[in-house]
Amino acid sequence: MIVACVLKSGGEFKPDHVKMLKQSVFKHNPELGFICLSDVKIDGVECINLLHDWPKWWGKLELFRVFTDKEVLYLDLDTVVIGDIKELFRTKITMLKDVNNIDKFGSGVMSWHGDYSYLYNVFKANSDRFISEYVSRKNWGDQGFIMNHLNNSPDCFEFGDLHSYKKHCIHGVPKGTKLVYFHGNPRPWDVKLCQKDHQHHAPSQDAENTQLNKEDA
Repeated sequence: MIVACVLKSGGEFKPDHVKMLKQSVFKHNPELGFICLSDVKIDGVECINLLHDWPKWWGKLELFRVFTDKEVLYLDLDTVVIGDIKELFRTKITMLKDVNNIDKFGSGVMSWHGDYSYLYNVFKANSDRFISEYVSRKNWGDQGFIMNHLNNSPDCFEFGDLHSYKKHCIHGVPKGTKLVYFHGNPRPWDVKLCQKDHQHHAPSQDAENTQLNKEDA
């Protein structure tokens, strides 16, 4: 069982944010694996090279290239684990329910066990076109692409084990919550809610500037 994340250098998120996520995972689930797909080296974190220079969140599609036969739980870097998350692992691909539109899904938390590499292959074949097309509310980003190209509709996580900070946790974390996910501001390191599971320090720049050698992939 592997917890996975993705870090593309040059944006808001830094290597220290990967370390923070790993820390919160291992605090409550030390038996799980933890792997980051990235184009930078991160001290103390097992990394797999991103093969493509796809911008922003589009590197998530490489998850389906890498994880074709393992139980995977993907988490965005602005996620805080506060309990046992083993029950969140799924066989059929499972995504977040959009808190503002129940007919849509989010990719901030995903789980699957199986070969969904066709998603990666379809995207890779026309990545520039898809990146330029998936910019509207109807078809937004990687989650829109995944929804439109899955062979079957995904399952969705039900609120209870996991909650949106903005929607459910501003006045306290509901009892039984296993993880809290953030979308936009504030971030986990900006709120008191998550201080117990995050170290509060400015992310360093040194690790970000050390590019992975793609020959190691």
